[in-house]
Amino acid sequence: MTARGACALAAVAALAASAGDLLLLWVGSAGRSELGLPAPPSGALLAGQQLGVFAIPLYGVGYWGVARGIGAAHRRAARFVFVAGALGGAYGGVVHGITGMAEQLERAAGVAPGDPMAFVARLGAFLVPLWIGVAAAIAAGSVVFAVAIARGPSAFPRWMAFANPLALVLLAALLGAPTPIGRALLVPAAPNLAHVWFFALAALALSGRREQPG
Repeated sequence: MTARGACALAAVAALAASAGDLLLLWVGSAGRSELGLPAPPSGALLAGQQLGVFAIPLYGVGYWGVARGIGAAHRRAARFVFVAGALGGAYGGVVHGITGMAEQLERAAGVAPGDPMAFVARLGAFLVPLWIGVAAAIAAGSVVFAVAIARGPSAFPRWMAFANPLALVLLAALLGAPTPIGRALLVPAAPNLAHVWFFALAALALSGRREQPG
């Protein structure tokens, strides 16, 4: 598989994971009258959980492609970005699965859907440390990626330093923050949505470019 193909595959996986996020959030927010969301279909929660569990670990394939694009001129940085991204993807799939199971247990216990922040308040001691671990992997890999690309040379144009996953997560969150529906759906899904953009941009940047060895 080429680096471009790996990034393209990961972009599709991130799109599937984002759909999984939105399904979980739809189920969790359907009872909020201010959002006006219709009732989710039967099986939405299970589908949302399974999409993330199987798709997010494929980010490791995309980060392999990104590492190939970084190239031999930044061998240590490339290795770090791949390891951080692969670990974050594997860990993220587990965290997504646990989050979906926790939501299902709440539904089975008769807890009505509501504000996601209330969900976090009830289960934050169990979930927040896991989310922090994934965020730390994304942040560390993003910083190393940005520095390596800004210094050059690599298969990526230098502007890609500003299109790192952490920056794109913040952008997605900012886009969703002004509206209630955005805060309910877009902001929590920002990490996976950011990876759709990141891997798609990486694949486009690698299109027609010669891969760096290493």
